[in-house]
Amino acid sequence: MSKEAKRLFGGLRVAALCAAGLLAVGALAQGTKAGGPEFADLLRQAMLPPKATAVPPWSQFEMPGIRWKTSAPVPTTGPNKAIGPLMRQGTLVLMEGGQPSYRDNRKKPGEWGLLALGNKDGVVEWQLSMSMMAEETGASVDSLQKAGFKLRARCEPEGVSSGAKVWLVGWPERSPMVVTEEWSGGSGGRSTSITVPYTRSRVAAAKCY
Repeated sequence: MSKEAKRLFGGLRVAALCAAGLLAVGALAQGTKAGGPEFADLLRQAMLPPKATAVPPWSQFEMPGIRWKTSAPVPTTGPNKAIGPLMRQGTLVLMEGGQPSYRDNRKKPGEWGLLALGNKDGVVEWQLSMSMMAEETGASVDSLQKAGFKLRARCEPEGVSSGAKVWLVGWPERSPMVVTEEWSGGSGGRSTSITVPYTRSRVAAAKCY
């Protein structure tokens, strides 16, 4: 763990873990019943133990409410081959506080696409992306503070209607994770994507704009 991460997350206590964990269990049950996983639960499950040196296995992303298109990873197509030779795609209704993170133009719970990229050892990067523009902003990283996460911005975005912000996200007894939140907006609404890398090269590629 870097010195920056130790300074940020060294003060987290077990009491915070217990309190937020109890809230998360209830939220997950509610979220799964209504749609898909809670955003906070998905992030928590995707985190690695302290001092982990390996990427997470593909099985770590099996959660109720995620509808994978294939039963196992398949060869990656297009430019994403540069990130990993294997991929897995799925969809889900991402929840926040037991409610869909956004609704589509028919006022139905809006779907997110989930793309996991990796190799035979596991997932090296994954991304959530809204399936369409919406008036609502969808899931946001800063909302994770309510669920007990520690957040620190690694850099600030330059844009307003569109841009990207990179966060360092922490949870007790887990390695801090780098999360890039990108958005684009216009007259038709706004769309959001959230990317989480695991390897050193992919973490270095995370930039604000």
